[in-house]
Amino acid sequence: NGKLFAGGLFTQLNGIPAMHVAQYNGTWQAMNGGIGWGFPVSFVEYNGELYAGGYFYQVSGAPTAYLVARWNGTQWQSAGNSVLDGNVYALCSYNGELYAGGNFTQMGGVPCNRIAKWNGTNWSAVGSGVTGSVTSVQAMSVYNGKLYVGGVFNWGCGNPAWYIATWNGTQWDSVGNGMNGPVLALATDTVNNKLYVGGNFSTAGSSVSIGVAQ
Repeated sequence: NGKLFAGGLFTQLNGIPAMHVAQYNGTWQAMNGGIGWGFPVSFVEYNGELYAGGYFYQVSGAPTAYLVARWNGTQWQSAGNSVLDGNVYALCSYNGELYAGGNFTQMGGVPCNRIAKWNGTNWSAVGSGVTGSVTSVQAMSVYNGKLYVGGVFNWGCGNPAWYIATWNGTQWDSVGNGMNGPVLALATDTVNNKLYVGGNFSTAGSSVSIGVAQ
């Protein structure tokens, strides 16, 4: 809606009281009472609303919005029962559904391994999710018709997937040999048709690539 949204560990912006989240359209404005008991780390637009995910357990006007909440332009609302364990680190819209990734094991009462999808009404699992030691989804991006998922994991739906994997809407797949360390950021360049990957790695596939690769 022609606005910039910011989330973090602040309680005011430019003298305007704003609890952990604010909107900007030339001047900073509060978003009702904001977000309490934590803060958002990811935003995405889905079905005409702004969704926020992060480390929070309450938003103004929607006390049952745990770690995922939606803003319709005037007020906050919950997204189902959201998540009750872990945190949400990344949000992404893909194939008409909202995807949330983090270190949780259930969303809206549905068991799921670190990633779940929302169709506007209900949460559901994304296949068998991602697994491995210290498992979490840290970043997501859509590239060439697939959802790319990065994080701290080495298995995706029963297949080896070193820190990065793809989901085509029905099944998981690896991305070559992946990385040798966690993937923390993904970005799609639609002009040059490339996917950029950032993180704590030194090799990408068979190439030496310190911290960033394409």
